Amino acid sequence: MPRPSYVTLICLATVGIGAAVAQAGDEADARVPLEAYMLGHRTGDASHMERAFHPTARMTYMTDTGMATVPITDYIGRMRSGGPKAQPDTFPRRIASLDVSGTAGVARIEMQFANATFVDYMTLLKFQDGWRIVNKTFHREAR
Repeated sequence: MPRPSYVTLICLATVGIGAAVAQAGDEADARVPLEAYMLGHRTGDASHMERAFHPTARMTYMTDTGMATVPITDYIGRMRSGGPKAQPDTFPRRIASLDVSGTAGVARIEMQFANATFVDYMTLLKFQDGWRIVNKTFHREAR
């Protein structure tokens, strides 16, 4: 069996490094809407949410009667009309995980509030103008 040449090995290494750099760049860019989302919660400013979510995004969650799905514009509208309020910096919030593959990604965000802890699962897509959250699914646990 023929052995690969040094040129072949260098080319393969260069392709691998280039892919790793592109992946790291995509992950950094995909964090932008997630950080905007958390900033929206911290400040109570709905404009951060508008930057984070695609206009056709949905929010899906469980209620006592079953699954509920609402347009994200309803969620942002509720924020504009007085809730949720700004949350102090003392309440922890973090991107617990982020997995990006090409133009798709999924993230887990953990946020604590005075009366509850939320775990959000965000689906993201990469558009020509950047990454946006297209779906938010969450679990709320009372504290």
